[in-house]
Amino acid sequence: MLVAAAGKERFYQKCGFELLVGYASQGVDAQGNQNPLAKKNIAGGAVMWTKVKADEEVMEGEEETEMTGELVGKSAEAALSV
Repeated sequence: MLVAAAGKERFYQKCGFELLVGYASQGVDAQGNQNPLAKKNIAGGAVMWTKVKADEEVMEGEEETEMTGELVGKSAEAALSV
């Protein structure tokens, strides 16, 4: 996983980080507060992933959410614990 600077998404896609999950600068917390980067119009923060061999294996307990298409379950928990 990496967080790319503004306008560098294509470069990292060429390096193998093909999965663009969203932008950190566009996030909103649980209380509805906008990310300070977005408030100041600071671009960037593309959160990108690359597939690894383990991604090709079906992981038990993994499902896709209807609203965002994000993966949730054991593999997402493992990624967030890094």
